[in-house]
Amino acid sequence: MVSEFKIDKKIIYILSFFILVISVSVAYSYINSDLNYSSNVSMNSHKTSTNNLYDMISYYATPDNMPSKHLTSNSINFYNSSSETNGKGIYTIASTLGNTYPIHYYRGNVDNNNVKFAGYCWQIVRTSDTGGIKIIYNGTYSDDTKCNNTGENSVLTIAKYNSSHSPNYVGYMSGKLYKTNTISKENLNKKYLFSNDVTWNGTKYTLVDTIETTGDWTIDYTSVNNAHHYTCLLDSTALSCSTVYYFQYSDSENGYYTILEEGEKIEDAWAKAMENETDSSIKQYVENWYAESLLDYQSYIEDTIYCNNRKTTSSWNKDKNLNESDKIIHFDSSRRNLLKENINIDLTCDQKDSFTVSDTIGNGKNKYPIGLITFDEAILSGVGDNTTSSYIFTGTPFFTMSPHHYNNTGFSHVFYITGLGHDEMNVGIAQGYRPVISLKNTTTFQSGNGTASDPYIIN
Repeated sequence: MVSEFKIDKKIIYILSFFILVISVSVAYSYINSDLNYSSNVSMNSHKTSTNNLYDMISYYATPDNMPSKHLTSNSINFYNSSSETNGKGIYTIASTLGNTYPIHYYRGNVDNNNVKFAGYCWQIVRTSDTGGIKIIYNGTYSDDTKCNNTGENSVLTIAKYNSSHSPNYVGYMSGKLYKTNTISKENLNKKYLFSNDVTWNGTKYTLVDTIETTGDWTIDYTSVNNAHHYTCLLDSTALSCSTVYYFQYSDSENGYYTILEEGEKIEDAWAKAMENETDSSIKQYVENWYAESLLDYQSYIEDTIYCNNRKTTSSWNKDKNLNESDKIIHFDSSRRNLLKENINIDLTCDQKDSFTVSDTIGNGKNKYPIGLITFDEAILSGVGDNTTSSYIFTGTPFFTMSPHHYNNTGFSHVFYITGLGHDEMNVGIAQGYRPVISLKNTTTFQSGNGTASDPYIIN
């Protein structure tokens, strides 16, 4: 009897151990399957049981500063394209996690960010800091093809961004026009006075800190580039003139200049050129399209910032020692890209360059709440050295609203999205237009799973 009792006791211990193991395993499976939900609930308080679009995006978003299914490191390398190990899916910008509305974005060649709204197809790019949903135009909606638009069917039109021969034209809007003019060496092979600076007495400029050219432009142009850009273009004795010429760049064959008057210096001209007085061609087009196509849906669309970041550290290279590579002035988005390392994404924007309808959240210069995608938003989407790794490229190149550079020989360039990633394009060469709008944070959808064949249908 004693030995039988001991055997029974061992059996009880073994059975208890297996029950414990099974219980732990079941609990772990449940917790692990619900981990994404739990972690997201702790990070965002906007979860509801309705089909709120922001809430749905927020629920599936993963912080971009920790390893996850498609991110093997602690952060995404935005200089490189999206990949199975460098981010693919829905992410939250980690620095915004403490905000009322964290910013979430889609990245990679995903097929769950398609939306039907106002009879058109759109793709979700990211959310705004007010919980809105920024979406980019992706063609017309068809019951047969749904939102499977590619090539020219995915862009609104193909046209120029603006005219080209002025730094003004990198602007979504621009101010006083300062054209770049060209003068050949044949007309510069004389002795002239060039100066580092000028003064103004109310009627005339006077050259200050002058040099005299030799009459051989193939030699003289280097001295002009060497911080002596102002001239009256009269003769070697003329110190004063009512109109002054600023040589923004010179080479052995030509001088490239802009005309200044009424006491303007180059710093004044740059500031006036960057004012918001005249709409660009692309702004006129997308706002006219909004008036024709989206005005009846305006109650769904929020007023948010569309950034035309024109920050730069130089003004036509005044007081610089130039060489052949210095004839280009890079804007902020371009400078960050040219670092050839992990790009520093920046969604902030100066008031002057923040295009909005209301002047309380931006510059108030938009007639309607519509704009274009920025370079930074394109990089978030997974564009790097291969655009096919991002949902955003559908086969036809298109403009962003981020300035790239101004070439002092007279050409303005902005970022555009190509089949090989991103590049810069002369604003005077036609490319695709893909407008962007932002749906309000109260937006709900009645059906769909976000695929091109079954897009989210907005209520």
